[in-house]
Amino acid sequence: MNWKTQVITCFILSISIIGCNKTENRLFSAELLQNYDNSIPLDTLETVYNWAMSEGEGLWEDSVSRRVLVNHPQAINLNALLQESSIVPGILEVSGGNILIADYHHHKIILADTTGSVQWITGETGEGPGHYSFGPFISINEDNICVWDTSLERLDLYNIEGILLDAIGEYVSYAIGIDDRLIRISTMDENGLVRILDKNSQVDTGFGIDDHLWSWENVPAYSYGVLSNDGKLFAAVAFSHTHIVISDLTRNSCEIYSGRKLPFELPEGGDIAEINGNVGHIKYFLYASMFVGPHGMINLQVTYPNRNGDFPITATKTDADYTLIDRYNWNGEYLDSYMLPIAGVAYVDYEDGYIYTIKYEEEKIYRMEVLHQAAELTLQHRPDSRQVGTCASVKAVPPDVCKSIKSALFQ
Repeated sequence: MNWKTQVITCFILSISIIGCNKTENRLFSAELLQNYDNSIPLDTLETVYNWAMSEGEGLWEDSVSRRVLVNHPQAINLNALLQESSIVPGILEVSGGNILIADYHHHKIILADTTGSVQWITGETGEGPGHYSFGPFISINEDNICVWDTSLERLDLYNIEGILLDAIGEYVSYAIGIDDRLIRISTMDENGLVRILDKNSQVDTGFGIDDHLWSWENVPAYSYGVLSNDGKLFAAVAFSHTHIVISDLTRNSCEIYSGRKLPFELPEGGDIAEINGNVGHIKYFLYASMFVGPHGMINLQVTYPNRNGDFPITATKTDADYTLIDRYNWNGEYLDSYMLPIAGVAYVDYEDGYIYTIKYEEEKIYRMEVLHQAAELTLQHRPDSRQVGTCASVKAVPPDVCKSIKSALFQ
């Protein structure tokens, strides 16, 4: 082999080694990257991802084919009807090409399409049906809308045209309609943690832990819930608890999973002096929103610490440097994490390849395209070793079982 051949051979080997190393370290496939507009530098993504996943090995950690990459946000400008009504978006849900918005300031409910055209506005400040004093909280599917006010202990049911159909005078943590049934979750319900009501708002069945939760040091308020894409499974989380409740609606079973160990400790709440002299209490919310995202998996917006190590303390996340999402499958197993190219996000939802968010401080809604490769994944539900406890019905749960659950979750 002459010297020219040796040089060429060494050069080819060098290129091959460099190329292999880049492939091994790559977080995303080349197909994804060719459509990415670099709204966040890739080295920043890699740094944040590695840190976010450092305390738990995600099942999809090494898979470039299922990685989520989110493109630059584009604002959705709501039409003149919304602007003239002085609406301040506080929370949103997306379903069937509709965006449902709750205004926390004026206690109104707004339905718009994904172009920003407002279809209708309803709701007033007050105490009767269609009136709200706190929140309100919302959920939507293609057929109906649920609106509930925890301070008034009432749940209002609307059709998709915004007509009030029924008002149920009971406390609800989260509710969503499915077909002609209504699924509710609440720790203050003698019928069970999860309740299914028929179309006449009558209890059809109830199951899960309920009264035993009151012996826990910090009673969970399950304020976020989602249905699987096939409508067979229901998952819920509380503001400040790491565990996930997953219910199989075909078997009326309710299982608790421990969630994953996060790469940080959530700080204790503390007293702070308000401007008016009254003393308030800081409450750190671990989860800011929950939705079914790419590949049909459970997505949780997690409150991560900011660059300086401090935690965002506002419920609307206006002081958050990052918007990070943890993904779980329907067996309660942690998959991976991804980041949105936008900070200070109050709430997140997903539909048909797009993420929708609210920036509370800007009073704007944003839409972001999700880049990922399609993957057919089963939603078969199977309890596994990560499961903390199973409670098929309230009466069937012995006290020692729930004590062991409490010990596992709050040790």
